[in-house]
Amino acid sequence: MPIYTLTNIPSMRAQRYLGIAQRVLNITLERLSSGKRINRAQDDAAGLLLVTRFTKSIQAWETGGNNLRMGLDLLSTADSFTSIILEDLHRLNELANQANNGLLSDDERELLNMEFREIVPEIQRLALNTRFLGKTLLTGSLAVNVQAGEGASNVVSVVIRWMSGGAGSGGLTIGGNGLNISALSIGTASEALSTLQSLSLYAFPRITNFMANIGAQAAAFTKSVDATDALVENLISSRGRIENADLAKETTNLTNYQIVVQSGISALVQANAAQTLALALLGGGA
Repeated sequence: MPIYTLTNIPSMRAQRYLGIAQRVLNITLERLSSGKRINRAQDDAAGLLLVTRFTKSIQAWETGGNNLRMGLDLLSTADSFTSIILEDLHRLNELANQANNGLLSDDERELLNMEFREIVPEIQRLALNTRFLGKTLLTGSLAVNVQAGEGASNVVSVVIRWMSGGAGSGGLTIGGNGLNISALSIGTASEALSTLQSLSLYAFPRITNFMANIGAQAAAFTKSVDATDALVENLISSRGRIENADLAKETTNLTNYQIVVQSGISALVQANAAQTLALALLGGGA
């Protein structure tokens, strides 16, 4: 068998295999410590591309879900204050019914009218000052788009007003385009009767229409939130199958390559020791 002093092919081969085993061992340790199968592009370039696309979609849909929840909070706020105004209208109707009693005098009706006149401007105050993030909710002017997920066109509109013939009309202010109660009074029997008729013809139909509009949109938003949450869950699951490390597999690899590295070190020592044969030959020749 030829013995060379300037080249040690077995040692070089052992170093190469040891380097490969050490690199794989380091990758395995990195995956176990990070929990990810893909920590850099060289691990899986195609997989990293998919993970990046999934992450972009997940972030967009998670933000969209939060936006939808914010829209739902807006609708809930509008619904709560509309319910308060509805209670005030019930009280106005109750006072008008009392004032329409022929047994009362106009002086007695005027006592009822004092409370009536206090409630009407309170309704106006609520309608003008109910806001969510600076947006007025009950005047019939609210029309905004909510970004609901991935894609510039993926928006949901929020429009809060009472509807007439399928078209937007007005809000809950006390004027003619609202509840139409600004000029009402119950100081006399005829005024009380006119007030009852106006409340039945305008105020109550408009506010119930207004509330139905809010409720329908809130129900739609709730379903959209549920659908978005389900989509995000599936996207995260798909990304995880590509990106996440299989701990059982990586633990097995760790054990295997620890043994391979130890064996490689032993082999490298043996390969280097083989060169001592040349020294033994030189020594024998002396």
